[in-house]
Amino acid sequence: MEQTAAGEEFNREFLEIFSTHHYHALIPSLDCQVKSELKHDMLRQYCEGIVENQTREIHDLRTQLCNKFGICDYQPTNGVNDRHSAGSR
Repeated sequence: MEQTAAGEEFNREFLEIFSTHHYHALIPSLDCQVKSELKHDMLRQYCEGIVENQTREIHDLRTQLCNKFGICDYQPTNGVNDRHSAGSR
């Protein structure tokens, strides 16, 4: 992102990168939900909250990509190297 020019290109790249960032942050919390002891209810609830928040952030970022840049098919699961380029819309 440091080499990205300020303005619309930077804003688009920011939305794509942080969608992917939030997606990757889901993995440890999903593991926590599945791998925690069944009797550890507080831990399970904590992890569920993280998953809900990360998922909401991803949805918000993807909605902004669609509304502002017409990129309505962005998949954060693809990773940073598979981002849209400015000319691929």
